[in-house]
Amino acid sequence: MRKWKLGITFICVISLMLGVTVYATDEKEITLEQVEIQDNVNEDEKSIVSEEEKNNSDKEKEEKNQAENGQEEEESQNSKVDNKENRQDETKEETNIDEENKSTEEKELKQGKALSASSYLSIGTIDVIKDGVVNKDLPDSLSYDVDTNTLTLNNYKGMVTQKDEDTYVSGLSFSLEEDFKINLVGENVITVKGEDARGIWGDLTLEGTGSLTLNLLGKDSGYGIEFQKKLKIKSCTLNIIGQWDGEDDNAGFYNGSFYGINSWYEPEVIIENANVNIQSVVNKSNSKMYNVGLDTQDGNLTVKNSTININMKGGIAFSIGVGHYNYDDESVDGGKFTLENSTIRCSTVSGLTNNIYFYNLNDMGKSYFYAGNESADTLRSFDEVFEKKESMANQYRGKYNHIIISPELIKELCKHQWDEGAVIKEATCVAEGMKAYTCKLCKETKSETIPKLIHKFDGGQVTKTATCTEAGAREYTCTVCGEIKVEEIAAMGHKFDEGQVTKESSCTEAGEKKYSCTVCGELKVEEIPMIDHVFDAGKIVKEATVSEEGEKVFICTICGVSKTEKIPKLTAGNNKLEQKPSTVNPSDTVNNNLTGGKNVSAASAVKSPQTGDESYILILAMMMIVSSGAIIKISYQKGK
Repeated sequence: MRKWKLGITFICVISLMLGVTVYATDEKEITLEQVEIQDNVNEDEKSIVSEEEKNNSDKEKEEKNQAENGQEEEESQNSKVDNKENRQDETKEETNIDEENKSTEEKELKQGKALSASSYLSIGTIDVIKDGVVNKDLPDSLSYDVDTNTLTLNNYKGMVTQKDEDTYVSGLSFSLEEDFKINLVGENVITVKGEDARGIWGDLTLEGTGSLTLNLLGKDSGYGIEFQKKLKIKSCTLNIIGQWDGEDDNAGFYNGSFYGINSWYEPEVIIENANVNIQSVVNKSNSKMYNVGLDTQDGNLTVKNSTININMKGGIAFSIGVGHYNYDDESVDGGKFTLENSTIRCSTVSGLTNNIYFYNLNDMGKSYFYAGNESADTLRSFDEVFEKKESMANQYRGKYNHIIISPELIKELCKHQWDEGAVIKEATCVAEGMKAYTCKLCKETKSETIPKLIHKFDGGQVTKTATCTEAGAREYTCTVCGEIKVEEIAAMGHKFDEGQVTKESSCTEAGEKKYSCTVCGELKVEEIPMIDHVFDAGKIVKEATVSEEGEKVFICTICGVSKTEKIPKLTAGNNKLEQKPSTVNPSDTVNNNLTGGKNVSAASAVKSPQTGDESYILILAMMMIVSSGAIIKISYQKGK
């Protein structure tokens, strides 16, 4: 009975399974819940069959039933997967059709809003859109997408010049219903030349990976970009360059104006991930012309992750102006200057300088301020750079011609104020140390070398004794590091005694004296100089006359060497002969060398008188008188 009931149950289960499979195939739908139910039914089926097979003794029947059940289960699973994939494909196809229809509707709607019969877009002398119709014959450097209302400039170069009948000339002008975009690719340049030179007018978005340069050459008026409500500059580079050659008309304070970027209608200027450079030079003769970089008038300025460089020279110069003061009700329109991770560099050179003004600066605490009259080279506080104008509802106005606002410290501009420094490595006898300093302003660091310490040497020890002729050595050791240095001990030199004469000197030969070193016994010999000759009084060997010099001979009493001297000639005076007194004593005897070893008297040494020589007669008479006196005296003595 039990086997019969199990058989009935098995047949019902199989029938239910086949019914579900047929239904899913016909309707092409199957839910996850149904799959789960089917899985549960299969599990029950397996359980029932398994129980029945346990009671069946025929193993062949058991294997056959298992094979049949496995095949049926596989077919069921394959059927479920196929149904699910078919359902997903149909759903995806329906979604794509819906999106395509929706996109077509949006395109038609956009195109209808962007262009109308009065829509136009011109750049330079080229009409991109005229009377709502897009020009299909544009150069490769220009393209316009109606769907996105975007003009793409791809390395475009164009120039437009003001005609005589024109009141002004514009580089790019447009009138479009939707938000207008300019996509920049490569380097693009628009040059505008005229009395009143204008770049772009109208609300727009500048974006792209390229750059746009607006060259404006005018007299006394113009602008780079002027708009009404909103200007966005994103992920690109914008260069606005102005050159103005007008002259003062001497009629009042105002005489023309140039604005790099400007609006008068409570605008919002957003500069994000971009680089904006504005430079304008006004001729010196036009000192009354307003020369303004970026002015939002009644609006606000937001700069994010960008760099702005503004350089205004001449005229009545401003760099950046944010907000407008109403004198009537003493209120402020706009004036919110928001900086997020951006750098502003402004320079104004003119007679009247206001540089930057605003009413509210966001992110003030996260910025660093550099300012100066000649250049922005000194780090300053916010209050040092900007002052409040109480009469204009607390307007902040820059004090300096040159101002930089930076999200980071500009280390190369900092006039460092170094702290006392900290030793990071001590100096020793053998190695230099290191000391680090930190700037109190910008936190820049620098390091300096600490010189090696001086060795602390001991008193030293003699390692080699000096002698009379050789130097010695003394070795010193540092008590800190053990460094050794050696110094030379100078040689002592010989210490000689007083010496002994070994050969006397004479007037013809030098002598010798010998010395001996008392330390090492070294000998030295010194020469004793020759002594001078010792001459006698001298003898006249030739008398001097009026016409001839005489001669006198001197004999050395030691070695007998002789020397001769001249006796000057006699001189005459008052027509009478005057003889110079002789230095020879008549009583002197002539040296034995002159007389053959015999002593002779002075009288016998005198030459015989010459004829006519009266001086000799006188001398002879005197000698006779002396001789007579001597004879008389001798005779007198003998008589006694």
